[in-house]
Amino acid sequence: MSVSVAVRCLADSKARTVQRELHASNLYGRVGIRKPLETARHALQRRQWCRTHRQWTPQQWQQVIWLDESTFTLFQTTGRVYVWRTPKEAFSPECIVPTVKHGGGSLMVWGAISWRGLGPLVTLHGKVKAAHYVNILGDQVHPFVQTSFPGESPLYQDDNAPIHTAKIVQEWFAEHEVEVGYLYWPPQSPDLNIIEHLWGYLESKLRARFPPPSTISALETALHEE
Repeated sequence: MSVSVAVRCLADSKARTVQRELHASNLYGRVGIRKPLETARHALQRRQWCRTHRQWTPQQWQQVIWLDESTFTLFQTTGRVYVWRTPKEAFSPECIVPTVKHGGGSLMVWGAISWRGLGPLVTLHGKVKAAHYVNILGDQVHPFVQTSFPGESPLYQDDNAPIHTAKIVQEWFAEHEVEVGYLYWPPQSPDLNIIEHLWGYLESKLRARFPPPSTISALETALHEE
């Protein structure tokens, strides 16, 4: 046995020993969970926000309109898709999950949810700017508030994206402060927004459709139907 082979065998043996000891301590190599970057300052702001609102009553939370944007791809790009099939049906069209680069195209939508029910689902085309967002507030949120919260002053919640905090957006809220308020939101806190559950549910309903949408137009139709 050459020296290089002996060194390699020794290294492999040591690696297996280390791996065995790690497994004995219930430590395994796993893919790291992805989440928004959170600094110490972000964590402090989140704790302060939670302490401020932990005494809120159900009636106060029922006055919040949660909204956000989300992007859906034509084909699923993450996660596993399970199908029921026999061994011979492995390559049957009905049992294959088509994959393409970058999801085959995507569509961004804006939506809202509250205790009173779902708000409108708006398809967003191109790069959304603050001026477009003001149009959504005036054309979609305003009617929703008037219909679902007549005579009340609900709170509007978003995720502090630049288009949400632009000057013209703040001016819109100032002009309509009697009709709708604004709920301060701590930065880097998407997991606190209940609308994330809505997007996850919508994604699952979309992927369960058969046949699946094959064009962006069909994707848009399916999202609005679901």
